[in-house]
Amino acid sequence: MISISKYSFIQTLQQYLLKYCSLFKKRSFDGFLWLMLAITSVEEVRSIRFLYENFIKKYSGKALNSLYYVLSYVHFPMEELIRITVGIVI
Repeated sequence: MISISKYSFIQTLQQYLLKYCSLFKKRSFDGFLWLMLAITSVEEVRSIRFLYENFIKKYSGKALNSLYYVLSYVHFPMEELIRITVGIVI
């Protein structure tokens, strides 16, 4: 179990999300990480552009197209994504 009191929110979330690292290439994982940070930080999620304009653009050098790439061109097995997510929850 990860101790949240020792780390900031971003570091703690990053430690949990590192379990997904095997499903992505380095560049794609970085985009995935920023998307997850934005989703957990912004109260309302309307679109990827909304997340980009209200969070990601302010705190990273990521381009909007790189986020679309992560969601559309990265081919990772959905079963593995589910398996890792269930492992984190349990």
